[in-house]
Amino acid sequence: VPGTDPAGASFAGRKVLVIAVPGRSLRLETRILVQGARDLLDVRITRTLTEDGAPVRTRTWRERIPRRWH
Repeated sequence: VPGTDPAGASFAGRKVLVIAVPGRSLRLETRILVQGARDLLDVRITRTLTEDGAPVRTRTWRERIPRRWH
């Protein structure tokens, strides 16, 4: 976190889930990125599904959340 701009902090995370059943392997990867700014938080979540290494679907959600100062 920058000491001169704490509102500009960010966070990135990643989680992978593998489901293996006979003859099939599914992999779900979830990535989250939260970037702060003085007036809002920008949140992006992307999920990617593959089956046996081949892409099946990717979906991204994005929300810009206004900060509420008390």
